[in-house]
Amino acid sequence: DYLPSLPGVGIKKAHALMRRFKKHDAALRSLRFEGTPVPKKYEQGFKDALNVFKHQWVFCPVRLDMAHLSSAPPRGDDAQNGERERD
Repeated sequence: DYLPSLPGVGIKKAHALMRRFKKHDAALRSLRFEGTPVPKKYEQGFKDALNVFKHQWVFCPVRLDMAHLSSAPPRGDDAQNGERERD
């Protein structure tokens, strides 16, 4: 939902790639090797989408308030991994 589909890559192929390679960057590298056009900014968009899911707001029944599903990585880690820093 957060990224456009890649040509020829549906849910079955995406699942098979992730089962085989375990990491999204290796799966994208394989697609590029096979000749699938993968835009340069697609990998960063993929990382951004993962962060949205990993750090989404959910209702905590213990606190009776909204909380992040998991804590965000430290800002230094994002910058060191080539990811954009967020405000």
